[in-house]
Amino acid sequence: MQEFYAGRTVMVTGAAGFLGSHLVERLTAAGSRVLAVDAAPVPDAWAGGRTGDGSIRYERLDVTEGAALGELVREEPVEVLFHLAAIASPRACARDFARAFAVNVEGTHRVLDASAEVPHFVFLSSAAVYGAPVSLPMAEDHPLRGREPYAVTKIMGELLVENAVANYGRRASIVRNFNAFGPRQPTEYVIPSVIRQALTTGRIELWSGAPVRDLMFVDNTEDAILTVGARSRGGTYNVGSGRGVRMAELAQLIAAKVGHDIPVQDLGKEVTGSPALVADVRRLQDLGWSETVPFDVGLARTVDWYRG
Repeated sequence: MQEFYAGRTVMVTGAAGFLGSHLVERLTAAGSRVLAVDAAPVPDAWAGGRTGDGSIRYERLDVTEGAALGELVREEPVEVLFHLAAIASPRACARDFARAFAVNVEGTHRVLDASAEVPHFVFLSSAAVYGAPVSLPMAEDHPLRGREPYAVTKIMGELLVENAVANYGRRASIVRNFNAFGPRQPTEYVIPSVIRQALTTGRIELWSGAPVRDLMFVDNTEDAILTVGARSRGGTYNVGSGRGVRMAELAQLIAAKVGHDIPVQDLGKEVTGSPALVADVRRLQDLGWSETVPFDVGLARTVDWYRG
């Protein structure tokens, strides 16, 4: 894939976020010029001149600013656009659905409209769209049963992308990301939250140890997203490991990696969201993708990063 991205101009919205910032770094390492867009300041991870060598053009813009986005795309010969910008926290979407709708739905519409001439549009959706499982693992034709505010905005975003394909001839791909983890992920997400508890309090409390999630190290997730951008002719792809991990098991694994005796308490409370999310990744594998960093290795690297 390195050769595909070398010399190409690629746009990433949500470039300052967890997945976005890692994606931008991978693209520049592959030789791309990246047009990075986010409403947030330049990430600390890019300090030291990452935006000064010409490989990254960082524009501080909100995706709801459609006219400015359109001008930006017209200035640059963008060949692939990765649309990651979103209110990605389910809790934040529930607290302020109006803002979540503005960014996740209206923002997606504006980015689609602004990028009408871009050859390939890749939309980052979420496994949350599936809701409670009818069957496991979940293939891309699994019913979309997600009803939480975050899931609803992602389903609507997917419909906008499908509309652009069906009615305007766009080449577009949808990535349904399951649960990526790794360095720089905000601590409101499950793995950094548990690691932070273990490191700072010497104990772990789980709201519930029952849910099952498909957890994959961020390097593998970025490989998958880049594979879709380079090789997909369109369609929807699950991005996950195909392996389910129960939250109680995850807590014990993290406790062991922190390196001393850490008690784990399962509060046994009811949780919102799907009880289990596990990806069927055969469609992604058909594009030539495979997981290269094992879960155990990725978890150890993540613990080491937060400890540092």
